[in-house]
Amino acid sequence: MIYAPPEQTKTPKKNRHLNLANLLTASRIIIAPAIPLILFSGLPNRDYWAVAVFIVAALTDAFDGRVARQMHAVTTFGKQFDPLADKVMMFSAIIPLTIQGRLPLWVALVIVGREVFVTVLRTLVARRGGPTAASWLGKAKTGAQNVAVCWVMLEEILPYGYIAVGVAVFFTVLSGLHYAWHWIPLLWKEEQSVNLRRHDAGSDSDASGVSS
Repeated sequence: MIYAPPEQTKTPKKNRHLNLANLLTASRIIIAPAIPLILFSGLPNRDYWAVAVFIVAALTDAFDGRVARQMHAVTTFGKQFDPLADKVMMFSAIIPLTIQGRLPLWVALVIVGREVFVTVLRTLVARRGGPTAASWLGKAKTGAQNVAVCWVMLEEILPYGYIAVGVAVFFTVLSGLHYAWHWIPLLWKEEQSVNLRRHDAGSDSDASGVSS
């Protein structure tokens, strides 16, 4: 009888866990559009339903990374789509709340602007092989934004929502500055290094031409 190598027998289990983490990430993108549909609907208690859906989506964010790390199933798909899923979820909540006049426009612009700015920076750093992991400030920002969104949607029973919104804006701006402080110098150094290599290559080419 021929036995399969140990690594082959473990592959199905690994793939199952990998798919679970990716499924959680993908489910957040699938669930997110339900939030504006509920908020703009005429359903009774629609705010409560919207909060429930938002919390379910947020829970997938809390578990997908943990599942991937515990099962050693961190993938390129997860690294790329997890931040995207977070933004889809958040935008699906803040945009309808802004349209309904329940969230100030400037708050939405700060959040959207920060997310676009950080996404561009993260993409550039990742292409150069730099570290792009979320910092504790980024995680605090996510938590503060989630609390603020739920608080605003439950404004009928939870007063002083502006406090939660203020905390969310604080961490949104602070985390954006944090990433800019760490990533922009990396990009600058990389650009300087590339220019230096090009200069050296040009010098070597000129020297070769003269010697020949």
